[in-house]
Amino acid sequence: MSRPHHEVDPTLRGDEVPRDETPHETPRGTLYANRYRIDALAGRGGMGAVYRAVDVLVGDVVALKVLGKAVTPKQLDGFRREVRLARRISHPNVARTHDMGEHDGVPFLIMEFVEGTTLQDLLRNDSTADGLAPARAARIALSVCEALTAAHAAGVVHRDLKPANILLEVEGRVVLTDFGIARPLDDGQHTQGLLGTPVYMAPEQVAGAPVDARTDLYAVGLVLFEMLTGRLPFAGDTAFAAALARLSEPPLDVLSLRPDVPEAVAEVVRHCLAREPGHRPTSAAAIAERLRAWLLGSGETISSGAGPLATLQSTRSGPSTPTSGLSAPTVAVLPLRYQGPSATAYLGEALTDAVIDVLSQTGGMRVIGSGATARFREARDPRAVGTELGAAMVVDATLQVTPTLLRVQARLVEVSSGVQVYNERFEARADDLLDAQEIVSKKIAEGLRVELTTVAHRRTATPEAIALYRRARRKITGGHIIGPDGAIELLEEALHAAPVFRPALASYAVACARAWFFADRLQSARDFAALSRSAVTRALELAPDLAETHFARGMLEVQAGEWRDAVKAFSRALELAPTYAHAHEYLSQLQCEAGNIEEGVARARLAAALEPSLLQAYAHVARVHALRRDLAAYDEFVAKLEHQPHFQFQALITRVRVAGWFGDLDTVRACLERSQALFDGERENSVGFSARGLIGDLTREQLWAGFDRIHGSGPSPRMYTSTCQVGAEIMGLRGFPDDALELIERACNARLIDLEWLDLCPALASVRNHPRFLKVRRTVAHRVEAMWIL
Repeated sequence: MSRPHHEVDPTLRGDEVPRDETPHETPRGTLYANRYRIDALAGRGGMGAVYRAVDVLVGDVVALKVLGKAVTPKQLDGFRREVRLARRISHPNVARTHDMGEHDGVPFLIMEFVEGTTLQDLLRNDSTADGLAPARAARIALSVCEALTAAHAAGVVHRDLKPANILLEVEGRVVLTDFGIARPLDDGQHTQGLLGTPVYMAPEQVAGAPVDARTDLYAVGLVLFEMLTGRLPFAGDTAFAAALARLSEPPLDVLSLRPDVPEAVAEVVRHCLAREPGHRPTSAAAIAERLRAWLLGSGETISSGAGPLATLQSTRSGPSTPTSGLSAPTVAVLPLRYQGPSATAYLGEALTDAVIDVLSQTGGMRVIGSGATARFREARDPRAVGTELGAAMVVDATLQVTPTLLRVQARLVEVSSGVQVYNERFEARADDLLDAQEIVSKKIAEGLRVELTTVAHRRTATPEAIALYRRARRKITGGHIIGPDGAIELLEEALHAAPVFRPALASYAVACARAWFFADRLQSARDFAALSRSAVTRALELAPDLAETHFARGMLEVQAGEWRDAVKAFSRALELAPTYAHAHEYLSQLQCEAGNIEEGVARARLAAALEPSLLQAYAHVARVHALRRDLAAYDEFVAKLEHQPHFQFQALITRVRVAGWFGDLDTVRACLERSQALFDGERENSVGFSARGLIGDLTREQLWAGFDRIHGSGPSPRMYTSTCQVGAEIMGLRGFPDDALELIERACNARLIDLEWLDLCPALASVRNHPRFLKVRRTVAHRVEAMWIL
């Protein structure tokens, strides 16, 4: 017998585990991977179970999700994909994924434990069986949309949004979890067939058509409908029939079941449940804004259950000026909890003081001293601590020391909401505990600086803009500046939504300045010289208190050859943020070129320790050691570059140059072969052109033709200078001294500061006593002397 259209068998919702597939329950006290002790079963799903567990190393309560022992390779791939995709997303309304491992052949993952219940359990409660109050349903849906905004901005579509995957924390936070069948939006794959829970699928999922972010928006409509009515808008005798119904039948209107639902909320449901994806809302952020506007217009609160970012008044609202209403957050750092040998227990107090000291030197925040927080060593409730001390944010961290490793798990908690807005792990080798303590304290301070800056300015942005900004910062660090999904594209989208979001303005200036340096390789029609000048000017006007603004200005001044102004700008960036790795790395390059070698090498090491992906300066450090005939140190730094795929080009071009200096043509030929295997296009041409020029495969005329082609492609002054230096080396080694001098003079006119190169490069031996060379040397020496006078 068929059910009425508005009813559906609860077992068709896909929330239960068939009885014959229920996994064996792990006994309480079982220790997974010698670290995670099972405390209690928290829930079951179609592929396994979730347990409340304790991380015995640091004392944290975590969620441990396991697959059944009869896991298939396909299920295991999905499990791994869940970890990869979930780690892309950082947002208070998304459950954070920490780790993945295996215990007795059973794969598991470690996630944030959310104390509370699921939306599914709430809807099955007798008191809410007929639906939630519209305001409560709207607040929950708003939080879900903010979570989806972050996921979509990170390039992830969930594909299995349903009440069982929406967690309701005891203190009100709403948390989206379970990315087990999620897909990257840009992976080029469109799964066919039914993947997900049938009655919560969008029509395109049912039909096996391509899915995108709008698929999740359809599920938002289904969940909101169910929260308001206790039922679903489609039904059938089987899950498949319920899913197929949406391909041929219109959904039931929410007002036919619940006439008291406000029309504005009912219209959101109708819009989400449009059969064609193009007829749905444009984004999760757009849905959130509509719900937020209705809540505010109805006099309802929006903070309860909506997460810390939900207090934004509007996607376009905010102070009339970027600085009004903003204040430096007050931060309290709780004494670190210590796990490790008693002999090194002192490190807990020492590291607490070190973090406070470094944060106190950082602009844009007020930090409470350790004397005021020491009494909270045991009573560590962040909300109570913050309320008593008048702090807006509280840092709660755990220190673990092993014979080989110093590890800190740091959390940042917002006092007003009790929400954890930041959670990160920092590590350093324990070979030298003092060095490890210094590096870890600086890493923690830098991570907190970035997050606190974001929090301090979030009222001038939308959740979508903030998610785009965070993603763009990662792109800048990874060197993906322009092109689809590059930093510039993401930041332009963020600034379109939030024009006065100052962290994004400053980062946009940084991205544009980086793009100008590589403009000749990027094959873009955009004028990055003009764009970077405009972006830096705007950042200086609207965000002068941010370190990134002054770092961007420093890069701009480097491009223009205004070295003294560049050093001033980098120094100002480091005054505002002593732990800003990018500024350390760039300043180290200038120091290695312009006479401050020892400090430059130390600063390059610090930058790489703070941010392991920042190894660009190592090419300069390696070259300086080669100039000084310290070939062991040269090999050490080039090897560090070669071990990172992102720096293969810098390693190869450095090896070609240095091998040429010392007449090692066998190494030059080997680098040529390797470049042909690794690269194509401009990068292969750069290495290949230099190598072929050194081994004599190119005539003098061909060399000049190559230089003119490179110079004619419009490189930045900084890139032009570097190219002239390489060309001078090739001409000098090939026995063309006049040509070498011509290129050295061109480099000088482009604001050369590489005094170490002029004095020590073996390739310039044949011209070093020439009057033209000596004139260049005097000019560069005066330039270098002046740039360090601040």
